[in-house]
Formats: sequence, structure tokens, C-alpha cells
Amino acid sequence: MATGLTLADAAYSKVLLHSAKHPWGNVFGILLGDDHEAADAIPLFHTPITAPALEAAMLLVGQLCSQTKKRIVGTYFSGEDDSVPKKVTQQIASKHKTPVYFLSVTRQKIPSDDSPFQLVSPSGSDWKVFKVQVKAESSKNFNERLGRKLADKLVDFDDCLEDVSRDFRNSDLLS
Repeated sequence: MATGLTLADAAYSKVLLHSAKHPWGNVFGILLGDDHEAADAIPLFHTPITAPALEAAMLLVGQLCSQTKKRIVGTYFSGEDDSVPKKVTQQIASKHKTPVYFLSVTRQKIPSDDSPFQLVSPSGSDWKVFKVQVKAESSKNFNERLGRKLADKLVDFDDCLEDVSRDFRNSDLLS
């Protein structure tokens, strides 16, 4: 029985940095980890999600999962209309035996002491609310990274479509 998800420091920062980089648009990405923790976030889009781009991105995410022994534990979204991102989450969930979560980010709460997150998971034709937990140091680390302007350096899959040499995994972003 699923009880919720813990966001590791890297996932927390990458989700919020992606949202901060595109404050007036929608952002969408994938959460990787195990049953109880999102260890990492893979930023995918800051433009409307199209089927061909999503298919290409998901193939690359699948390869990354095979290489890192992680699985897709959810998606994240920040923006106005979450209908398409929620459909994508439902499609991913239909292919997994374990829960797949949808993490919604409220930009107006970045940065603040209030949690900017709401966590839900598909449950039949409805969505069930779950608890999202954040590691104690994550908020402090995010604020420091935001101050170092790491949001400007974050790369999503959309950015890679313009320059394939860029790393949308952001492997070295937080080091």
C-alpha cells in the first residue's frame, strides 16, 4: 500500500530549479527512484508536450533507468493546465505495477517555508492524495543553488532539441 514519496535533495532542487527557470510557462519532468523515494528528477519540457517529443524523451529516460537501476516513480508539473501532464502520468502508471505519482508544484510558494508540492496518484478514474516528504537539508540547499543561479544552467529535453550536446540529465548541475 502506497503511503507517499520522499523527495531526495537532487530531485527537490531540480524540480524547483526547472520551475524557477521558466516562471511563466508550464514545466514537466520525470521523477526517478524506488518505491518510496524520488532520488532524481529529469527535466523534460518547458513547451507544450507533443507526442513525438514525449516518445523520444521517454525512450531516453528508459535507457537511463536501465543504466542507473532506477525506475520512473512519478512526474512533476508546474503551470496552469495540468490535464495533459496528468494523462501522461496515467499512461505511465498503467504500465507499472507499483504506484506512479504526479507532483504538482505551486510556483507562488517558491522559495518559501510553505511546501510548494501536492502529491497525487491515479486511482481508478480519480486521483488519491498522498504525503510528500522532503529531506531536512533540501530547502536550504535549494535556496543556496537558486542564489548561485543554477536555474539558468539547468537543461531540459526541450533545450537538447536545439543543441544535442547539452545534458538534460543535469548530471553535474548540483556538484
